[in-house]
Amino acid sequence: MKYGAHSSNPLESLAFLLGKVPIPALDALMPLLKARSIHAGVELGVFDELAGGPLAAGELAARLGLDLEAAEMLLRCLVACQYLEQHGERYALAEVARRHLLRGSEKGLWAFTLWSGKLWDTIGRLDEMLVSGRGFDLHDSPATPEDQALYQRAMLEIARLHASRLAEQIELPPGAKRMLDIAGSHGLFAAELVRRNPGLSAEVLDLESALEHARALAREEGIDGLVKHRGGDLSAAELGEGELDLVFLANILHHFPPAQNLELLRRVHRALLPGGQVAIWDIEPAPAGSKAGIGDLAGLFFRLTSGARTYRPEEYGGWLREAGFAAVKTRRILSLPGYALVLARK
Repeated sequence: MKYGAHSSNPLESLAFLLGKVPIPALDALMPLLKARSIHAGVELGVFDELAGGPLAAGELAARLGLDLEAAEMLLRCLVACQYLEQHGERYALAEVARRHLLRGSEKGLWAFTLWSGKLWDTIGRLDEMLVSGRGFDLHDSPATPEDQALYQRAMLEIARLHASRLAEQIELPPGAKRMLDIAGSHGLFAAELVRRNPGLSAEVLDLESALEHARALAREEGIDGLVKHRGGDLSAAELGEGELDLVFLANILHHFPPAQNLELLRRVHRALLPGGQVAIWDIEPAPAGSKAGIGDLAGLFFRLTSGARTYRPEEYGGWLREAGFAAVKTRRILSLPGYALVLARK
């Protein structure tokens, strides 16, 4: 995947070729305006209002209480960014907005979009992190109940895109009885595994501060009868000993340094039955020594927002073997690029 300025006609292609396009000026300013325009479109209800059909700028501005001239500027910006379409004087949803930015849509990412807008100030501190090497752990920052609920819903939206396909790749033996989803919030991943494995029960371990919203989301998704929630910090919570068939870790280890991840995997090993399995699902950075790609932005993001980074499957494999695991293997799902599933057995 590539992201950046691209030509849209032969003359622009020639300008790129001749070095006449001010790419740094575009890259330094335009993505900021694009991001803020998308945030505003979601927060102010622009996309939701257009779900009923195309509207002129004046109609939309009147319904949402916006300044007409400024609203039309926003709409035209969203057309240029391909989130809206323009039909004469009327504006309509582009497919990407209809699919992902409407509240209640099956593949919605509206909460994730709003949550990402909350990171504006933190991302602005990138220079500080580059000097000190220390990130700013968002999980330690005080959050309003509204922000906590938004974050939990944002994580649910991402899980919806992955859960079904991912569960197909985790094979449990007949008779598997207990699994633990560490930092699993809403429990969607665990619920999908329970559905596919009759007799399996699932518990989700997450911070006490997350449980109210996590349980509410589970009820909303209709999975509260498939998963139970327990409060606790993963670094200290009791995981048990020789009791579990599966421990699932999704999108969590990138928040912690290697030593902490190794210690957690040692505790996971103790908690599993002989033959029990651990499954790690996380963003995969480019292989060591390879050409850098857009996935490297994820590593920088997690260094900035949690003080850690994304890890390669071979790094997980090394920790798993050191923790006592065997039969370590990595799977990739073609329809879910940029992620890797690392499996191992006790």
